[in-house]
Amino acid sequence: MKKVVLLFLVIGLSTSLNLNAQNHVGVQIDKTNLTPLILGVSPIDGVTVTPNIMAEKIIGTGVTYTNVSYTGANLASGVFIGGNSAGIAVDTGIILSCGLATNAIGPNQVPNISQNNSLPGDVDLDALIPQSTYDASVLEFDFIPTDPNLEIRFVFGSEEYNEFIGSFNDVFAFFLDGTNIALVPGTSIPVSVDDVNNGWAPAGAMGTGPCTNCSYYVDNATGLNNTEMDGYTTMIIGSASVTPGQTHHIKLAIADAGDHVLDSWVFIEGKSFGAPQPVPISNWAIIIAVLLIGTAVWFRKFSA
Repeated sequence: MKKVVLLFLVIGLSTSLNLNAQNHVGVQIDKTNLTPLILGVSPIDGVTVTPNIMAEKIIGTGVTYTNVSYTGANLASGVFIGGNSAGIAVDTGIILSCGLATNAIGPNQVPNISQNNSLPGDVDLDALIPQSTYDASVLEFDFIPTDPNLEIRFVFGSEEYNEFIGSFNDVFAFFLDGTNIALVPGTSIPVSVDDVNNGWAPAGAMGTGPCTNCSYYVDNATGLNNTEMDGYTTMIIGSASVTPGQTHHIKLAIADAGDHVLDSWVFIEGKSFGAPQPVPISNWAIIIAVLLIGTAVWFRKFSA
């Protein structure tokens, strides 16, 4: 009897995975002519946006860099502006994707935007997950720090949310001397679709649990924010200890998992790769603080 039950469980799991694979299809949309653009994305063009310019864009305090290289489709990566206006917690910086960088531009028109770049994956990313990877984009360089502490600020987003949680876990990592530092805060868990979410839900629907590190998750399945991403993280800070004066290597990588379908992105904040700096305060936070102080002063004045 136990063998029969186990057989049915195996058949059920296999059927579920096959159905997910059959439904895992993407569509292409031209985002280049949308107006007005809230999130502005400029892919690598070899002139105004190059791998060296991208590296320079994220270099912060106390770091010098050399030997920049990029592997991947030029249209998959580049620079961005207007992140805060689109509801993303980093405003400017660089973007890496496993499809098209511009596909992250809002509004959220479909649950399955996708670009197949027909490129291989990355062996280091393969080692992080049980699936093979495809369409990898990798920016890497050597650097010498002057401070023993290193930080990098980022947001990860994906079209795999919410309907493919548990099925297709697109992967990214920041390999510092071979060790991934893009982790869920306070843990050794890599940031990914499966490890930061608020539960599976059908395409276009918001998750209702169970929560998996969902305090770091922004559900955009219904298009509340002006980005195509169905889900993405809050700003997360990757950190590590380094040796001042010594050459280190950083590899920033992202790839599709399981197939070439559905795009994912990682946004890296400008000037955030370096010695720890105060987290920027948004304009709204400043306005609210001023209003609260003004209200308190007014109340104290007229209640005296």
